[in-house]
Amino acid sequence: MTRLTSLIAGDNPGTTFLLRCSGPGLSGLPSGVYSAENMITPGETSTSGLSRWLLVAPQPGRFSCHLAVSSYVRNDVIDRLGGPLRMRVDAGAELRTTRVGAAHPVKAARHWALPDQPHDKNFVLWNGVHRTGGYTYQVSSSAAQMTVVQDVNVTTCIPGDQARFPRCAGAPAYNGSTLNTWIEIQPQHADGSNCAPLIKGTVRRTTVVPARHHKTINDTLIVPKSKLGGCPKFRTSLLIDHVSGAPTVVHATWAAGNAPTYGVAYES
Repeated sequence: MTRLTSLIAGDNPGTTFLLRCSGPGLSGLPSGVYSAENMITPGETSTSGLSRWLLVAPQPGRFSCHLAVSSYVRNDVIDRLGGPLRMRVDAGAELRTTRVGAAHPVKAARHWALPDQPHDKNFVLWNGVHRTGGYTYQVSSSAAQMTVVQDVNVTTCIPGDQARFPRCAGAPAYNGSTLNTWIEIQPQHADGSNCAPLIKGTVRRTTVVPARHHKTINDTLIVPKSKLGGCPKFRTSLLIDHVSGAPTVVHATWAAGNAPTYGVAYES
């Protein structure tokens, strides 16, 4: 997205990219996922998002998937501008679909997500390491490798956020947040006991400055099946380490049925 309206420092509009599907058997499940980020004004004039979704049809039928984009700015900015914020979808923007695997379907897990919660119930990380839920994947195909995707939307607490996220209140400073994130896989026996050594993905460091406020962090772990030690299943989760700075919201509130923190796994 490209911004066409001139803004000043501190206006910081946000843009949300939503990827969602509809079809038989999806009722009661997340309809899609989203990624979001605020723009740092006046220097930044464009923004982009990465939303990753794996559709595993729960039953036969016809499914429709689409990409939606929503930009927003505070009311006081709109009042000063005397009109709406104008944004343009750049030429070439598209929704790409790829069949999982090469010539034949392979084992895949429907995406999992943090349960939908009101904003005031979202977890706020002040220090230490937080493990976001998790998922148990049953290994069954003869494919050569496993891919695990984990995406999380986070917000660094700034003054005024306590109205929506009460757990942001009382921080000694609101100076942005620095986080480390990584994916872990623990191979397991059928009874849930550990079956092979823990597999830890690459650590990704992300800093969210106050002007950015909201950001999506995308992690991926690709593992050769041989590293699973022949175990029948594994438990996977995303870990978030608060390195320094202000408290950080881990988003769990679905936007019109679209999940902000979620994962997928598949064999290929």
